[in-house]
Amino acid sequence: MELQERLAAYVRLFGQRPDLHLWRSEWGTPASIPELPESAGFLSRATLRFAWSFEPPYGEKPQGDGGHLFLSACHDRGWEGPDGRWLAGASSSLLVDMMVEEGIGLLVVDEGHELAQGQMAFYDANDDRLIRLGSLEQYLTLGARRGFAWYWQNDENFQWLDLVARLHASSLGSGSTEEALVSALTSRGASELEARALVAWLGDDVRILIPRES
Repeated sequence: MELQERLAAYVRLFGQRPDLHLWRSEWGTPASIPELPESAGFLSRATLRFAWSFEPPYGEKPQGDGGHLFLSACHDRGWEGPDGRWLAGASSSLLVDMMVEEGIGLLVVDEGHELAQGQMAFYDANDDRLIRLGSLEQYLTLGARRGFAWYWQNDENFQWLDLVARLHASSLGSGSTEEALVSALTSRGASELEARALVAWLGDDVRILIPRES
């Protein structure tokens, strides 16, 4: 299964957890498409806004009590050079994941590199740091393993650790066999193809989609 298909199955199953509140799970089509690296081609076909929390929704998005992913290649004016968004070592960047103004996911092209070599990074304005996170697939894989919890991109921000620990505490226990994980996912509405693709993608971390009562 392609990345977009795996992510679609993931957000559908995650949103069915009875112990969470789903704020948004909205797919769309980009209105205009900037030039993108081949590795980020998924962003030329779809946008996704996904948000959840433990407590009932309030405001516009979870603020430290859940997770948020807002994927789009059309957030702002397109690729920004150093004069528009200065990042050490980067010649240009494109906003593709808007968590909050102080925390954004970017496709970044480094100085001396071609657009085709663009990679994902997270800019955390709280400590003025650009965190390199590899390809779009690597970025989304890490996010999925961590439930896209608040500031999941920053290993030094412990908010996501507490949220993921809380998710794991109410999820299927670790150490299940592949077949047990597949069975649990299909019992929650995944097709066998989806279940096996999700297990192959996330391994034991796929249990984040399986509340303990399953």
